[in-house]
Amino acid sequence: HLATESIAAYPEPAGVMSRARILQSIQGSARWTRVDMEDFDARELAPGVALVTYRAVAIRNAGEPPYRALVGSVYLRQDSAWKLAFNQQTLLTA
Repeated sequence: HLATESIAAYPEPAGVMSRARILQSIQGSARWTRVDMEDFDARELAPGVALVTYRAVAIRNAGEPPYRALVGSVYLRQDSAWKLAFNQQTLLTA
């Protein structure tokens, strides 16, 4: 569900990723088994443009420490659906 033009900014080692690189990175990757979202907020900034922010706590494999991040995403309305145009994650260390 990515927009035609999309980009992401993730903590290293992933870094800034184009749409093609995002798609490549998720192929064959292990999925999150649990994701909790806290402080969730969504706002329509303009017709067909929405901003979503939240604090994520995610677990991929049992026994591993959770991934914690502040997340900001911009969605565009394309082809009658909301599509992800930008996603940024700031890793939380505590």
